[in-house]
Amino acid sequence: MPRVRFWGDRIDPDLHAEFVRVAREHPVLPDPRSEEGPGMGGLILSGGGDCGAYGAGLLCGWTDRGTRPRFRIVTGVSTGALIAPLAFVGPKYDHVLRDSYTKVSAKDVLRERPILDWLTADSVGDSEPLMKMMERQFPDELVRDVAAEHSKGRRLFVQTVNLDAQRPVIWDMGAIASSGRPDAPTLFRKVLVASASIPVVFPPQYIKVEADGGTYDEMHVDGGAASQMLLSTLPVNLAEVRKELGPLAQAPAVYVIRNAFIRPEWQQVVPKIFPIAGRAISSIIKSQGRTELELMYYECKEAGIDFYLTSIPDDYQRRTDEEFDTDEMNRMFNLGYELARNGDPWKRLPPKLEKAAGSSNQPVKGGGK
Repeated sequence: MPRVRFWGDRIDPDLHAEFVRVAREHPVLPDPRSEEGPGMGGLILSGGGDCGAYGAGLLCGWTDRGTRPRFRIVTGVSTGALIAPLAFVGPKYDHVLRDSYTKVSAKDVLRERPILDWLTADSVGDSEPLMKMMERQFPDELVRDVAAEHSKGRRLFVQTVNLDAQRPVIWDMGAIASSGRPDAPTLFRKVLVASASIPVVFPPQYIKVEADGGTYDEMHVDGGAASQMLLSTLPVNLAEVRKELGPLAQAPAVYVIRNAFIRPEWQQVVPKIFPIAGRAISSIIKSQGRTELELMYYECKEAGIDFYLTSIPDDYQRRTDEEFDTDEMNRMFNLGYELARNGDPWKRLPPKLEKAAGSSNQPVKGGGK
């Protein structure tokens, strides 16, 4: 399948040119609920494990409020990659989005291997339950719906990491869905699972490729191994794309759903190898996420794009440290739903700049000083 993926650590001239072409050929998305109208509205869905329940709830609440835009571009990493296709095709799949984070538990996504198998296996768990869940939640019909939206000029991108190459890979999911290949739905689901496959915990996904007359298995893992959100690694220059499009009737906007806590979380760490390693990795991810938010904000300013951010509120307290606890995910889903349905979950500055400014009451418009 040619042109279905790109390296995420360099500008791809062909994809850049396609962004401009598609935006010119499809200048308006004819959806009465769209707040963006013309332009390049984007939805960025981050990683965060079971905290993806917050983003799922927010999208469903946004639908019920009646103001959810139909975004030109949707991107997802890790748990955000599992949300992204459902968000992309629209509210008709909100019931699947809801069930994905309110009716599942740890056993629905991972089966732990016997401890002795850890010595020779590629992970401590088996992701067969997750793959089966993907087959139910992302049937061939949904893949066809993604292809239909792709033909209208909309784009869906998901990030994995090619572990052998040590480079992020950006997958054009609409291009896969539109390829006409009989194995397209299988690859579509495999990429989603790969993007959410936390190294060591989940096994890598091995994607078969042909190159130089040979066939190889590429090892792909969680896109969060490169970045928690897919915008800065998108292989286009947003500022240049925006400039080439010229004046727009409305400024485009980027909405970032950070499926995580941005604030530090206190936790007494058990002085053993695995708890220490896990806590250190989670600290790296949290710091990485904060830095990426600042980078995205400045990229949006340079490109004249309005920036909106939501994350799990600082005052929310988890009641359990267990991952994929059904009751906890329902709490996070309901929180996101209520904030979107009845409140204003959006901030206009990343946390560090918000703290420096002392207030986030006034929107910060793209291109401002």
